[in-house]
Amino acid sequence: MINKHRFPDPLITTYVSPRYRMLLRDFRYFDKEEGTITCKKGLKIDGASFGCAFSVIFGDQHDYDIPATPHDQLYENNLIDGKYLTRKQCDKVFYRSMIDAGFPRIRSFIFYAGVRIGGWWPWWRNRRRDAKKRKEQRK
Repeated sequence: MINKHRFPDPLITTYVSPRYRMLLRDFRYFDKEEGTITCKKGLKIDGASFGCAFSVIFGDQHDYDIPATPHDQLYENNLIDGKYLTRKQCDKVFYRSMIDAGFPRIRSFIFYAGVRIGGWWPWWRNRRRDAKKRKEQRK
């Protein structure tokens, strides 16, 4: 059962493509270690992007939108209350959000292992984009 104290807002999205949804309003997750993660209106989310091969085992990737949304926000912008989170910290937030969304610990750990293995590419791409923006702002 989803922990409404940790996820106080309804997740309201619309499809922008077959894979992606976009938040129509802010969505918050209260993480017990990192604090409040506010997922901003307009954020594009893809749920748990594990691909078609695993959908036979785990179902539709959008079944995981609630716990995946704070993780997508952190991969997009890893700054919380003036503190930059590491990729590992962001992935641990995903693990805890899976549990708080009511998923079993074993499935939460499998998904955590999945983002530890496969999350390096979007993380690197977004940090590279951020560095480029900072460099342009200094000019």
